[in-house]
Amino acid sequence: MDRDQNIFYKLVNDENSTTELLCNLMRFASFRCAFLARLLPESCFSDQIEHEDVDTQRTLDSGNGRPDVVINGDRIYVLVEIKTDLCCKLTENQPDGYFSHLLGLSEDYAERWLVFLVPKGWICENIIKNKFRHIKEDSSSNRINTSILYWEDVLEIIEESDLKELNPFFNDFHEMLVSWYRPKPIKFTKEEVDMMFTNEIPNVLEKLDELIGQIYSKSRAYKCCQRHSGRDLCCEEKAIYFQNEKGKDIFYFGVWTTFWKDKGHPLCYGVNKDYTNVEAFRNICKATNKDTVEFNNWIMSWVLQKTLSNENVADEIWLQLQPVLEDKDVGVAKVEI
Repeated sequence: MDRDQNIFYKLVNDENSTTELLCNLMRFASFRCAFLARLLPESCFSDQIEHEDVDTQRTLDSGNGRPDVVINGDRIYVLVEIKTDLCCKLTENQPDGYFSHLLGLSEDYAERWLVFLVPKGWICENIIKNKFRHIKEDSSSNRINTSILYWEDVLEIIEESDLKELNPFFNDFHEMLVSWYRPKPIKFTKEEVDMMFTNEIPNVLEKLDELIGQIYSKSRAYKCCQRHSGRDLCCEEKAIYFQNEKGKDIFYFGVWTTFWKDKGHPLCYGVNKDYTNVEAFRNICKATNKDTVEFNNWIMSWVLQKTLSNENVADEIWLQLQPVLEDKDVGVAKVEI
């Protein structure tokens, strides 16, 4: 999932932001009713809950904790604790403080609920199930209803209600949850398995890593920085971003895994198509007989296969990059010495 594909990219990435998004989407009655019906099974009042009855991150009285969601309707009162990570642990008030709060409510509420919304396989699921079982056995607290809903169920709710087709927000919400909780099965081809059981892949990756480092060393006369997208074995990118006088990234060189998978070129370079230097970049590529292609809002060229077979690859690649770095219309800034 990336920025071009999902509006929630980097906006929703933890428990609190996911909670806020979920509650904001409950403003749509078609989702709210279907979600609450599954969240509060056999409730007589779930269909009477309005969006204004839903609040987030409200601190309970008497030090009983801070549930993620509080639903306060005319006849129903619900505490919802949300976990988005399989390894997220319970706090000291979860769930005992919540029980105490629910028991102390006025008799005006016909239904009182404590609900957990978690991923399947959550590390503390059995603890909560045991707590819920004791509630049913305890005569003083058996008037509290309990339920566990899974994020995988939320995916089903969106799919069964055709919400993806009705509203683009639900489409992006669905895709986000799919990336978290319904990963695609991994299937290697025989050729891929055979390739892995050699030393070729680690050798290639090690050399690519060193090659980018050598190009970075040659780039010290220009305003630039080296970036790595993360600690994944197969990261999204490892690259050098060259900048203009204002410190804005204007030229890219490195391994862009998405481009590599789509176009078959491990090393690429280019400019964002919204930059003012696009035509200058295209003209340089044309003058040096290099093809360009538009990809994910970028105009990209690449290092040819025959170039990577040369004796001194770093020098060969540097000769390709220099016309771009030296062109005033592209606008890469030099470091003052």
